[in-house]
Amino acid sequence: MLNYRRFGSGRTVVLQHGFVRGSGYFSLTINHLATHFDVVAPDLPGFAGSAGTPAPESLEGSAATLVELLTSIGVKHFSFLGHIIAGMIAQQIALDYSN
Repeated sequence: MLNYRRFGSGRTVVLQHGFVRGSGYFSLTINHLATHFDVVAPDLPGFAGSAGTPAPESLEGSAATLVELLTSIGVKHFSFLGHIIAGMIAQQIALDYSN
């Protein structure tokens, strides 16, 4: 399972880092958003706290890995905020998991 940070309560916002970063990149953003939202900030496979997790070989695999984490922690609906590769993962999630 991916390493993740979770703070706050309310509607869920997923903060996803891009390349060469980890969830710590969003520390200041997490502090602000957590006053109003349930903030989930995962580390992608191969990065930061998930460095030992093998990275999927496709965008579809990355999306599936993130959805698997969110499902395992009880997140069914969420907003997504990210940059670089995270934007592509968000688009893949929207295509593959639109429900």
